[in-house]
Amino acid sequence: MKLGSSATSKCGKLNRRNVKNEKGKNRKMIILGDSHARGLSGKLKDILRDNFEFIGYTKPNCNIKSLIASAQADIAKLANNDVLFFIGGTKDVFNSNTLRV
Repeated sequence: MKLGSSATSKCGKLNRRNVKNEKGKNRKMIILGDSHARGLSGKLKDILRDNFEFIGYTKPNCNIKSLIASAQADIAKLANNDVLFFIGGTKDVFNSNTLRV
């Protein structure tokens, strides 16, 4: 496929990982991304300890629109003190129609 091509490819399988905190904190962090986000929820859990409930979505080979659609229900439930950590856009880098992104 040429750079800048508008050909679409199928997204990989959606992998959802929920890493609950032990102390029952109410804050949530959703990590949403393509293959670059794989394993990130577990690593952040090690660093941030029990401050959040982590929900990780990994969907390799997907564009931004598809990533957001996959986690839309969980994103809608986020409160003001929750966090959405988004890693994506590699499939959209050469997209010439920025309005679709």
